[in-house]
Parts: sequence; structure tokens; C-alpha cells
Amino acid sequence: GTPCSSWGLLNNLNGGTRSIATPYGDGTVPREVRGNHQLKQMMRLVRALDGKKRFWSIENPRTSRLWHTKEMKKLMLRSDVCVVTFAQCCYGLRPPEYDGTIDVRTRKETTLVTNVPTLAKLARMCTGGHKHVHAMGSVKVKGCGVSRAQAAGTYPPCLCRTWAGLVEAHLSQQAHSR
Repeated sequence: GTPCSSWGLLNNLNGGTRSIATPYGDGTVPREVRGNHQLKQMMRLVRALDGKKRFWSIENPRTSRLWHTKEMKKLMLRSDVCVVTFAQCCYGLRPPEYDGTIDVRTRKETTLVTNVPTLAKLARMCTGGHKHVHAMGSVKVKGCGVSRAQAAGTYPPCLCRTWAGLVEAHLSQQAHSR
């Protein structure tokens, strides 16, 4: 995939120019130009993997401007592609200041576009039962400043295990169908 740093909503709080109407930005912000180049490279890799009948997945926040590019819109319309949305709080994503005393989580709604059909089982939306902390700002953890947004970029272990198990199930299905 491509890093979400220039595609997310926080980009615009830092002088970014992307919007739903202009997802590529206006070409004046270096991180957006770099993000556009990463999109082109990612699509080149997707085409190469498709040509070899291999599997891929692309992940970004649900509100990412990446999903509004012509490349991604076209990809998401394909019949062999799944679009999956899940809230990472359901997989135990915690803010960096979590100390175990109160059930507080980072919601971080995430979208995944993939040609691995078993990954559709990642879909989960928050049903509550815990407090949320936004992935914004910084907090002190053991005397050091930690960005909540940067910390939220690390997948929680439960999500990693679930994702790996679903890929394993898909590969097993592929092996048995040959």
C-alpha cells in the first residue's frame, strides 16, 4: 500500500491541499507529490501481481483521500476485489498512554481493498462498551512525547493474528482447489 501520512484528514491540518474533489492535491506540497508517486508505484505493483495471479491488499484510514483517486475508484469496482471496513478498537487498538485501568481504545476506522476474499471477515464496526481517544496530538509516556497518530499506525496484535489467519485460510483454499 501507500503510507497514509499525506492522504489522511490530518494532512490538511498541516497545510495539505487534498480534498474529496481534488484527492491528488494541487501539486505544491512535497509530501503530497511523494504520496502521488507512491500511489503510481503501488498501482504498478498491483498490476504486476494481477498479471501473475498473485494477491495484494491496500490499507488506509476510512476517511483517506486515497479512496477518492481515479485509480482506487476503478480498482474498487472490480468484481474480484473486496472493500472491507473495520474499526481497529474492535481489535484492541490502544492509545500510547493506556495504563490498563480504564478500557480506552483508539477507534481508527480503516478500509482495506484487496483481492483476498477471506479478508472480508475483518469487517467489524464498533459496538461500544469502551471509551475512545482520538489519534490526534501527543502525550507523555515515561517522560517522552509520543504522537497518538503515529502510535495508531501500529496494528494491534489481535488484528495481526486475525489478518494472518485469514490469509493462511485463503492460501489453504487455493492449494486445495488445484
